Amino acid sequence: MTFSGGEPTLQHGFLGACLELAKARGLHTAIETCGQTAWEHLVALLPWLDLVLCDIKHMDPLRHKELTGVSNARILDNIARLSRSGVALRLRLPLVPGANDSEANIAATARFAASLPGLQGFDILPYHRLGEAKWEQLGRDYPLRGVSPHTRDEVLCRAELARQYVETVGIGG
Repeated sequence: MTFSGGEPTLQHGFLGACLELAKARGLHTAIETCGQTAWEHLVALLPWLDLVLCDIKHMDPLRHKELTGVSNARILDNIARLSRSGVALRLRLPLVPGANDSEANIAATARFAASLPGLQGFDILPYHRLGEAKWEQLGRDYPLRGVSPHTRDEVLCRAELARQYVETVGIGG
């Protein structure tokens, strides 16, 4: 059972109760998180987690703040702590054209991933437009309107760059 969001740790008490019940029923449990939460919230969930899928948007702290509105310091610290906790961890890079797809950022993110003990893998999640219609239905302006997804070859090229640092690199996931 995978809990995602938005950000599932925003409701960490409820999430913990659900994970505990799921584990009691023998289910494999996972969360998808950006890691922008208090460490105390994450550590409290660890007894019931089999896998953490953690997205990282950008390695440069200033660019990360421009893109997301928050620093990446807490996120990077939480990822490092999770990698030492014993829980299975996959680091994921949602690849957005023009935002975080530079060779420098791919290499920096892959180097960070390679430094994490116990990391199961690094996934590149290619940008797609599937959410665009939902934004329109909500009457909101889609901030990435007009952004074209990478070609297959462009994604493969970035994955190959990441493989220079990380052994297990996936696309999608």
